[in-house]
Amino acid sequence: MDKNKKIFLAGCIVVIMAVVVLVVVTIINNNKNKAKELVCTSSSNSVTLYYDKSTIVGYTGKNYEYDLLSEKTSAESLGVDNYLENFIINYTSSTGGTCTK
Repeated sequence: MDKNKKIFLAGCIVVIMAVVVLVVVTIINNNKNKAKELVCTSSSNSVTLYYDKSTIVGYTGKNYEYDLLSEKTSAESLGVDNYLENFIINYTSSTGGTCTK
């Protein structure tokens, strides 16, 4: 193998390794920023809120109506922690259910 081929091959290996490292770092950062969950259940319905440090990012529900757009606005204006505290109080008092983070 001549010198130019060895240099080219070494360069390719360095680029591939850099891409692998970049992908691994990206995956680790995405997992750190992954949304947290608030799971609320009662005998008649259930709702799971997905949130991060600044807002509500989504929800799933069974027999539960939730206006994501307006609730997201409320969470952003109140702060997520205050919003979740209020949500837990309202949910548990109106349904007799429980909520866990």
